[in-house]
Amino acid sequence: MGAACSTAGRVWYTLSHGTVNEIYCPTIDHPQVRDLKLLITDGETVCHEEKRDLEASTETVRRGGAAQLDTPPRSSVSSPYCRPPRGGRWRTPRRRDAMAQSSSIQPLSDDRDVRRKMVAILRVLSGRDKPLGARALGREIGKLGIELSERQVRYHLQFMDERGLTRVVGNAGRVLTDLGRDELDSALVHEKVGFVAARIDRLAYATSFDLDSGEGEVILNVSRLRAEDLPRALECAKTTMDADLCMSHLVVVAHEGEELGEPVPDGMVAIGTVCSVTLNGVLLHHYIPVSSIYGGLLQVHDGLPLRFVELVSYAGSSIDPLHIFIHSGLTTSWQAATTGSGMVGAGFREIPAAAVDDALAVMERMRECGLGGVMAMGAPSQRLLELPVGMDRVGLVVVAGLTPMAAASEQGIEIDHHALSTTCDYARLTPIDELV
Repeated sequence: MGAACSTAGRVWYTLSHGTVNEIYCPTIDHPQVRDLKLLITDGETVCHEEKRDLEASTETVRRGGAAQLDTPPRSSVSSPYCRPPRGGRWRTPRRRDAMAQSSSIQPLSDDRDVRRKMVAILRVLSGRDKPLGARALGREIGKLGIELSERQVRYHLQFMDERGLTRVVGNAGRVLTDLGRDELDSALVHEKVGFVAARIDRLAYATSFDLDSGEGEVILNVSRLRAEDLPRALECAKTTMDADLCMSHLVVVAHEGEELGEPVPDGMVAIGTVCSVTLNGVLLHHYIPVSSIYGGLLQVHDGLPLRFVELVSYAGSSIDPLHIFIHSGLTTSWQAATTGSGMVGAGFREIPAAAVDDALAVMERMRECGLGGVMAMGAPSQRLLELPVGMDRVGLVVVAGLTPMAAASEQGIEIDHHALSTTCDYARLTPIDELV
């Protein structure tokens, strides 16, 4: 409860939920006004009620006044921040009792917390090939550690619709626009750090491939290229796979109009190769946790891994390391496949030393299903290819699943690579020998 500093004042008030909820006059037991609050609207599509829609906090400000700071549910508006005039006291006309409230509304379009929530919504939509509604978005965003009610999600979506980042698809929900994808690509870098590591863990958990039945979902990298380049790209990929520089000899090809993660554009084809994170998923479902530590550039000599010459930590990266190495021209996968020596993309993993025997058994069964990729395995707590390993841990070196398509890129074929792209039913995969 608040009142004037002077004992002659005959007005009292209470603050709650961001509003002045009661005013008393001429005595403290005579309420005169209830719920003095703001309605903030653009006059057409949005109306925020201060008490229901905003998150409020109350602070004392100097002497003789209180301030309420409200956090908006969307980035376009902010409700009042109340502060008394200079001197710390409210000024009222002589011989009249009154309560004065000063309000200001400030745009918060650059507010980092709001930006973080927008980026989270964009990320969820970018990983879906179908529209999502506010309720489903709220659930998915909650998995990222951001709690938003269905109503709050709607407010953010309205703002993003206005900016052209999302588009309404009937009653089904929203999809990401090209402008939204550009916005996600240029989002605050610190918000994206660790995104690759988080996506690895999320997709590993989503892997459902069962070694006993040979059925379930595996993780794919997707490479898009012109339809006329498909035969040549498959030849390059097969050569690389024959040198065992791959996770699997199984691939899936999607033509224009078909879907592989997302629809294939006209005049294009998409080639899906098994991602190395599938190994994480299969081991995880056999109760063997896998830590993905680095993505790196691995030197191969006489067909054997020699050492890592470049490393990028998954936990500290905002982009998949293999994208960096392929697009910068650092890989020589074709040379490694044809001569036995070269630079290929690879990942460095760790598993518990106590699980080594079980892991070896699982990896042997994976090979029987056409899934491999492990190039080297160390001893407990011992360095592997000059890289340190944690206490009671064992290091693994796993070839990058995009290596066969990286070889095709090195042969001059224009390819758009997408690592950790999607999950796919194992039954869709075909031995590459049947396609070449």
